Amino acid sequence: TGLAVPAFLQGDGALRALFRSRDWSATPLGPAGQWPQELATVVDLMLNAGHPAAVIWGPKHTFLYNDAYASILGGLHPAALGQAFPQVWPDIWPQLRPAVEAAMAGRTASLENMPLTIAPGGVFEERWFTSSYSPVRDRQGRVLGLFKVRSDTSSRVLDERRLAFQLALADRLRPLSSPEAIVAAASEMLGQHLGASRLVYAEIDDPQGSFVIRHEWLQPGTGSIAGRVHRLDDFGPEAMVLLRGGEPMVVDDVTADPRTRAHADSYAGIGVRANLAVPLVKAGALVVALSVHCAQPRHWTEPDVRLVQEVAERTWLAVEAAASEATLRETQAWMSAMFDSLPVGVGVFDTTGAAKLTNHAMRRYLPTGRLPSTDAERISRWRFAAPDGGLVQPRNFPGARAARGERVVPGLEALYKGDDGQEIWTEVAAVPIRDRQGRVTGQVSVVHEIDALKRTETEQRRLAADLAESNRRQSEFLAVLAHELRNPLAPILTGLELMRLRPDNVETATRVRNIVERQTRQMVHLIDDLLDIARVTSGKIEIRRRLVDLHTAVATAVETSLPVIEKAGHQLSVQRHDGALAVSADPTRLAQIVGNLLSNAAKFTAPGGRIRLMVEKDGDQAIVSVTDNGMGIPAESLSSIFEMFSQVERDTDGARGGLGIGLALVRQLVS
Repeated sequence: TGLAVPAFLQGDGALRALFRSRDWSATPLGPAGQWPQELATVVDLMLNAGHPAAVIWGPKHTFLYNDAYASILGGLHPAALGQAFPQVWPDIWPQLRPAVEAAMAGRTASLENMPLTIAPGGVFEERWFTSSYSPVRDRQGRVLGLFKVRSDTSSRVLDERRLAFQLALADRLRPLSSPEAIVAAASEMLGQHLGASRLVYAEIDDPQGSFVIRHEWLQPGTGSIAGRVHRLDDFGPEAMVLLRGGEPMVVDDVTADPRTRAHADSYAGIGVRANLAVPLVKAGALVVALSVHCAQPRHWTEPDVRLVQEVAERTWLAVEAAASEATLRETQAWMSAMFDSLPVGVGVFDTTGAAKLTNHAMRRYLPTGRLPSTDAERISRWRFAAPDGGLVQPRNFPGARAARGERVVPGLEALYKGDDGQEIWTEVAAVPIRDRQGRVTGQVSVVHEIDALKRTETEQRRLAADLAESNRRQSEFLAVLAHELRNPLAPILTGLELMRLRPDNVETATRVRNIVERQTRQMVHLIDDLLDIARVTSGKIEIRRRLVDLHTAVATAVETSLPVIEKAGHQLSVQRHDGALAVSADPTRLAQIVGNLLSNAAKFTAPGGRIRLMVEKDGDQAIVSVTDNGMGIPAESLSSIFEMFSQVERDTDGARGGLGIGLALVRQLVS
């Protein structure tokens, strides 16, 4: 301008130089050398400030600013210097106007954390500023303009937003249990928070250098890239190197970044101009990458990178935790099913006897959830057997002993009475649970049903007793058989000896022949009975059924048995049903049955006794019964008298004999 430079514009600085080079006479302010002292003073203050500061002067709101403020203006500088302030920020003037007008009216005003999109390096980014507007007065107190001081609060705002985002993310992820739901929620929240066009959670196949998108979040109108395998090398070899090394790949503009410029077509094919990829390297292997895409160039800040890293790590941990919990739930479900299906009752109890964990079988025995020794309501259902044959007292039940620190293994046998009244045998074992100091904190009890085993043991004892009894009877039978066979042989041998001594004596020969015939018939009868028993037992006896007159069969039996009856001096009375009685039977075996009953009565009735034979009709059945006035059969022998070789205890005089096969044969033939 040819004029001397005012003192307040002298000095270093790009803006001072710009001020000096500008022709201010064409502005509402006029030449700088003629500026009022108030304006010169405040401009000098502004230019010397190290932080962004500006002056808005006069009714035209002429805009002046310093070097620090110029960096905020980006592409608006230097044209903004000397312009009307509303024309510099037309988009945000409605938000700024109230504060400017308040200051011009003499009141200090401020705007807190106002967002502003700037492009300091040619790439747009959102920043936050707090500005104060203070009036500048002349000596009369009139407001001539205002002094504006602006501070960048982006770091604090971003920290607060990041903290709020992290809290919201934690709340969002907390109730989720599915890995897919966790990734979807985290991707959506992060994508919306950063204003991205796409966010992908990719699983990396490190050896193959490829990745598959596990989840993709999209802004409306953004194309999907999921569903196919992508090569990391397609987006630049540096990407693979950085990601494998655990370093983020930060690209503000893929067309300008030298690492991605050659691969700009690959990025353009998926609609990406700015990309922020954060890797997760676990156990030395690249496993996951979280990538944030923007369709326009964007300056990624350090807080942006940290936030994406934090979300990637948190998402990974949440996914791993969810997968572990799912595996744990599956394992617990499997263990629970296995535990509940155990055929033995198993339960964990505290020191008071209350159940903490029981399976299905144990709940059958302990429906109230308490050990028997602590359950007054059901203690009577358990009877533990003591070694001496008595009952174990409740204080010595296995559970009570385990509560005192004893191991009750093997368990004690107990008879348990169920709700249905049925009694079953069980074996109950118990062991204490101790803490690290050795104190008893609870116990584990096991109830094993041994009812089948106990009943098998009982049956085995019964069979052993039956076998012993059978052996005893067989031994007794053999002894009696030997005696019965020897009896007829003795007179035969004696008779033969007489014939040897008197070979020509006819009378002796006749008498001996009669003895031999009689004794031989007795032996034949005995042997026939034995053969019949053998045939019946082996199932080889032949029964020839036909219609038989029961009276005829009974008469045959009486005729056969009469000699034995008369020899003993018994009186036989026969009472017959009037009229014929036709039955389907084998006549020979029928007569044999009745004859055996009559012979048995004659044999086991004292001489001179009375025997009665009755033949009756009851509906469509015929009944034959033999009774006598002998000593009878003891009640305890009624169940065994028809078994093989079974005999009632003999009299001391040995008056009764027999092999114990007659009644057994009768039962077999009847059956």
